[in-house]
Amino acid sequence: MWTFLEDMKRISSVIDSEIDRILSEIEDERLREASEHILKSGGKRLRPFLVVISSQLVGGTVKDAIPGALAVELIHNFSLVHDDIMDRSKMRRGKPTVHEEFGEDMAILTGDAIFSEAFSVLSSPDGNSERVLEAIKILSRTSKILCEGQSMDISFKKRESVSEEEYLEMVKKKTGALIASSVYIGALLGGGNKTECESLWKYGENLGVAFQIRDDWLDLKGDPEKSGKPRGSDIREGSKTIITIHALSSLRGDERDKLLRALGREDISESEIQEVIRILEEAGSISYAEEKAKEFAEKAKKYLEQFEENKYRKYLEEIADFSATREM
Repeated sequence: MWTFLEDMKRISSVIDSEIDRILSEIEDERLREASEHILKSGGKRLRPFLVVISSQLVGGTVKDAIPGALAVELIHNFSLVHDDIMDRSKMRRGKPTVHEEFGEDMAILTGDAIFSEAFSVLSSPDGNSERVLEAIKILSRTSKILCEGQSMDISFKKRESVSEEEYLEMVKKKTGALIASSVYIGALLGGGNKTECESLWKYGENLGVAFQIRDDWLDLKGDPEKSGKPRGSDIREGSKTIITIHALSSLRGDERDKLLRALGREDISESEIQEVIRILEEAGSISYAEEKAKEFAEKAKKYLEQFEENKYRKYLEEIADFSATREM
């Protein structure tokens, strides 16, 4: 069904080769091992693919886009390493997280090293220097927005009540901003004009929200073998997802109390997780999230209407649908 997947695998192999080169240049063995642990642990490589497709959409080439594609993938992995430390996550992509495997000190250094490399690779292409400088500014600004989103996410865990509007603002920053910058940077390096770049930013922002809401759904209803994370990780970490926010706004009495007691309990049992899922299903919160993900995917596709119909626009439309319905 998803015709973009084969091309995404092809671009992924190019990014993998570039990552091998970067890893080979890290002299410290322990730092190289820890960096390899996250950078070669799998992942969809969706963000670099978005950079490449957006470049081609506006008439650019794969070569134009590769530095930006590599940079956003490095920033993405940097954020995962540091987020896992803050969330005390034990598993990522079916493997122990970097801090579980190498310790927190080395995980922080690994994230820092990956972060710095992102700007190095972006600043060294042969393309238009003004566009490269603008791409660096966008990625720098996005990195700050990511931090703001993560700060909001952390603060939400300490609060009993979070509104859906607050959640959506957090997701636009924590997930949407890097996806938005991926398509913006791709179009920028491919020679796109300001209107094209800004439309793609809006596409990416809404795509990111759809992607994250589906992630919330997958945490409870997905296959842990595919996600690489145990079911109910968001419950254990106390994360306020769109599902729990919807449920807490509608539940009353014992069931609301049960949900509140479950959030943030690292020692919660599998049977208790299943009970929470039952409560969320009966509240209509899980199906609500499914529909909201599709709603934001449709919003994303609206921003593609100004572009001519070709395979690159079709890929971006398919990616929006995929993000709202994916099983991994």
